[in-house]
Amino acid sequence: MVAATLLLLAAQLCLLGLAQAATYTVWVGYEKAKGPLAGLEVLRMIPRNLRIHKMDTVIFKQMSFDPHTVTFHPGMPPPDLLMNGDEVNPLVLNPTVQAGPYNGTYYLNSGVMSKDSPANTYNVTFSNVGVFNYTCGVHGPVHSGSIIVVEDGVKVKTPAEIRASQLEWERRLLKNAPRVYLRALRSVPKSKKRGDGTLTHYVRMGFAQPPYDFFTFFPRNLVVYPGDTVEFYDSFFHTVTFLNGSPLPPLFVFDPNRQKLVFNPQVLVPANASRPLDRSGFVNSGLIVDRSIKFRLTIGNIRGKIDYACLPHYSSGMKASLTVRTRRRSG
Repeated sequence: MVAATLLLLAAQLCLLGLAQAATYTVWVGYEKAKGPLAGLEVLRMIPRNLRIHKMDTVIFKQMSFDPHTVTFHPGMPPPDLLMNGDEVNPLVLNPTVQAGPYNGTYYLNSGVMSKDSPANTYNVTFSNVGVFNYTCGVHGPVHSGSIIVVEDGVKVKTPAEIRASQLEWERRLLKNAPRVYLRALRSVPKSKKRGDGTLTHYVRMGFAQPPYDFFTFFPRNLVVYPGDTVEFYDSFFHTVTFLNGSPLPPLFVFDPNRQKLVFNPQVLVPANASRPLDRSGFVNSGLIVDRSIKFRLTIGNIRGKIDYACLPHYSSGMKASLTVRTRRRSG
């Protein structure tokens, strides 16, 4: 009798909107930064569309080292990450203060989040029925989602059901990922012999087949010889960078003259890129944002393994190496 009374009371509270609010988690992006699938990225909110009740809370959880934001921008286009060429937009960079539960009438932003920073989650409680669209301020509309808030009497999935669907999505993603990786690897042209006996090798910089977006050099490990040329192609927002013992430069630095946070010119601008590759000094292609642009590098008189990476996606696992061997003489 007592149990039946409690169940009836719980049902009545639910109908009155007084039932305990639920807490959901949305994955912001997805990544594998280590292992055989290092560099695997998914620019997606998971789930992309989430139905909840009024006063439920959503924890937006950053799932990659590649930076993202959760940005609600009602009545306005999403702000660009960069202004005036290289200045970081503070509307994207900085979090906004929440004035209680969110009603969808003002700009709300998590600020830039990364998996390795303290700011790697962002909690929002929704007060009104409606559709709340949001975008990643770093990657734009390609990485977006919506929170759909419905009346209390409308059935929605529980947080446990959403969690189960995320894990199933991850299982299917990882099951098919090796096939996509091999497809990318097989798409790279074979090395070509030139008239002087040296070779031109090819390295693909990334591969996209939605939902997969590999921030990976294909192949990761390449055998070359002094005098050979390596052609890096199909880049979008990547660098080819040989640190050679130099410290890893930050992506953004403070410009005291402009009093602005700006994209680090050490990342943006080529350095020692036209000389034959050796082990001295910082070598950088500069940031390549046009897939039609190719970066060519001549191998100098060195031997052994030499590592390189993409600076914007270093933490995401976009690293590779060249192994320089002595060329055998014919005859």
